[in-house]
Amino acid sequence: MLITFTAVAAVFVLLIAERTLLYYARKRFSLVIHVNGTRGKSTVTRMIHALLRQQGMEVYGKTTGSAARFLLPDGTERPVRRFGPANVREQRNMMLLGAMSAKSQKAALVFESNVINEELQHISSRWLMPDVTIITNVREDHVLELGKAEQAAEIFASAVPGNSILVTSEKNFMAVWEAAAKQKSLKLMFVSPNEAEDAEFPENAACVLGVADHLGIDRSQALQAAIGHKPDIGAFAVYSWESGAVGEASRSIFFADARAANDIESTDRLLSSAFSTIELKTPAMRILLLVNREDRPDRSRDFLQYIVSRHKEASFDRYLCIGHAPLSFKKTIKAEGVNCRFLKHIKDLEDDLAKAAAQAVFIFAVGNFGGKGQLLSRWLEAKRQAVQ
Repeated sequence: MLITFTAVAAVFVLLIAERTLLYYARKRFSLVIHVNGTRGKSTVTRMIHALLRQQGMEVYGKTTGSAARFLLPDGTERPVRRFGPANVREQRNMMLLGAMSAKSQKAALVFESNVINEELQHISSRWLMPDVTIITNVREDHVLELGKAEQAAEIFASAVPGNSILVTSEKNFMAVWEAAAKQKSLKLMFVSPNEAEDAEFPENAACVLGVADHLGIDRSQALQAAIGHKPDIGAFAVYSWESGAVGEASRSIFFADARAANDIESTDRLLSSAFSTIELKTPAMRILLLVNREDRPDRSRDFLQYIVSRHKEASFDRYLCIGHAPLSFKKTIKAEGVNCRFLKHIKDLEDDLAKAAAQAVFIFAVGNFGGKGQLLSRWLEAKRQAVQ
């Protein structure tokens, strides 16, 4: 009984100490911005970090993305070391690190949300106590944790602290934002993506304009910061290189890496962007490359349907899949008559490219960075370095 009481007392003391420490850490920052939503969180975090640096602020940031980074006021960054999956305690620890590093009393903090679960979103928000919460957009992803898009929107809104600012460019759930604003006395700042149409990703840049409006920063300066920000590792990009054995005619390889978009709607947008980015001088073989993860069954099901729909529309000539592919996945692919090859190694991809008869090959990679996706990332980085 005495041991139990002592243990409970020790936990209570630790909780009080943590709360006190976080309280004083929070007082080191005159501005805290929490970036939430489905897609584009890392990009928006980096854009806001660039904007505040542009204004001469001492600003610290943290992205989750494909590789978590701690962003420093001088524009450099450090990797966030992890010994397991992303954890909400990372928010607390990085906030404390920023507070200990801050040199001025007007430092700023901009953090990407790194949690999905509704309860953990509330914990993250309670620790950070943000002045501004950004909801980038709402897409159907992580359905097991967040439900359908409407439920996800309500969860995002519920985590916004009262008497603060909510910035968003997501117009499809205005009723949810307005209800939250009324209930929590929030100042709702909606900026349409149309107001940032010159940017590469208008809905992300529109969120930056919303923050700029709140802080009284000129919009042209905000767009400049948004366009000139340092992109996140794994952000959507299109690469190209020449391939072919010695003595053979070279073959142009175009690789559009869209794995950061884990939902179908975002993936479709990036496909359109990829086609508008590259200029194929010769007819190209079009390949969709899916990276599956065993621990993302809902995402695998979504992309299975995406492959089927793209096959029916003849969007691609071939389909490749690397990573976990259960029997049901393979049966559906076969039943739909999809020309799909299941790869075991990256070398299999190299073999496919070597056998391609076309003078140009366009590869559109989707799905995941984790699992076999890490091997693909290393292969792609080697190709990029070879042509630099």
